[in-house]
Amino acid sequence: MALGNVVVFGATTVPGAELCRLLSVGGRTVVAISTGEGDISSLAPLDLEIRTVDPRKKAAVNAVMKNLSMPETVVSFVNQGGALSVIDAALAAGARRFILVTSIGGGESRKALSFLKRVFERKRLKHLTHVEDHLRALKVSWTILRAGRYAGRKPSGNGVLVESPLAYGTINNIDLARIVFDALDNVNMECKVFCAIDAKHAKMKDGTSVVVAEV
Repeated sequence: MALGNVVVFGATTVPGAELCRLLSVGGRTVVAISTGEGDISSLAPLDLEIRTVDPRKKAAVNAVMKNLSMPETVVSFVNQGGALSVIDAALAAGARRFILVTSIGGGESRKALSFLKRVFERKRLKHLTHVEDHLRALKVSWTILRAGRYAGRKPSGNGVLVESPLAYGTINNIDLARIVFDALDNVNMECKVFCAIDAKHAKMKDGTSVVVAEV
């Protein structure tokens, strides 16, 4: 089932730009929203609408969303300052579907991190968890994708989803974009949380075998 137009926050990040390309090539109506990160010129060749907004400015985010025709799907690569504003503005604008791309470490997945990382990044992890909890409480079809650490190696095409919060590993940003693209119309992923990692570099904190989600 096609979900119509898609709004992408963080469209000039590497995975955001690749997602916009995939959507545009696939004939979807796309509104690419730059949050000031990355090079906006990478979106110029694509057939889409481009806007710029600082997600930390709630009024500005609301204004951008109100000026769009009702978005059916919103994808956000914003998981730090302004993440809550993006979520609330999407819901107020009538979005039916929201996909939050965040990092391993939020919510129960903090268990997948080392003790030192949990200590030194406790404030960031607390914020990630707060954003996830906020989205889960809303009446919208949501999906949370906790991405593994960025891998500088070339895209492998081996990006997979794991539901266990103990999973960790790395993933290339292009592979991450492909996972997000596949998630858009997948009803089996609605109201679920996944870790997005490269199958060849995936591990479990408790040493058990990685079980790839069947979605």
